[in-house]
Amino acid sequence: MSFNELLNWLSESEHVTSLLLAIEAVWTWCYYNSYCVPKEEAHYPRTNDLCSKLTDLMTDRGWLHLPAEFKNFPWGYYLGRRNIWAYFQWDQFCLQPSPTSNQYVIIDGEETFNFPLDELFSETTKLTFYFKHPSVTSCNLPGKCGFILKTVPSDKPLLTLRLCTEEENYFDEPVHFHDQIRAENMHIFFSGPRGNSFYYNYLPLSWLGWITTELMRKYWQNNFKCFMNNNHSRFKILYKVGIC
Repeated sequence: MSFNELLNWLSESEHVTSLLLAIEAVWTWCYYNSYCVPKEEAHYPRTNDLCSKLTDLMTDRGWLHLPAEFKNFPWGYYLGRRNIWAYFQWDQFCLQPSPTSNQYVIIDGEETFNFPLDELFSETTKLTFYFKHPSVTSCNLPGKCGFILKTVPSDKPLLTLRLCTEEENYFDEPVHFHDQIRAENMHIFFSGPRGNSFYYNYLPLSWLGWITTELMRKYWQNNFKCFMNNNHSRFKILYKVGIC
């Protein structure tokens, strides 16, 4: 798939419902070209062209800008096999929306992780998030407002998460659940200091199940391990508020 073919797919696909999904698809495509496409056949967009095309897509499809926190994620991607790097320019995609529009918030997971990626896929893992939805104006329930996500075990490189909505899932837990929370308003990603670096980096999860080549899966797993060397790596959720 060429870059233009990718853009055409992003402009029409029902699987791509937000700006961040489109950005993560481009990230995955760039790495796929770097690791799985013969050097003489690989082509990469210029950073300015990439940002311009994504801006057009955002306008055409009515996608929201991202929160300003994304400016803190240095996100480099390969432009070829000779260690040519480009850094994604988040700034133009992080303008603050108007007060009357639906907005995003970033919710940090409470658990930190330093175990291999395979364990996350093969075992049931509980992810806890503290979050009080803006429409919940009064709450007297024990514990904090929030929700729990559970991984669905799989022997494939596919991360499936289930939003726990049943009362029994919150017994003896530090959070309780409100019906205003919706799984369709969530976009999960992974963040933390990369290796011994002091800056926070960003690792997308959306298209992991679409990565079908063994070489690409190994790269993704190695990238994930870079985050596992510290006690600050955690899942985060980009949540679209204002929709119940």
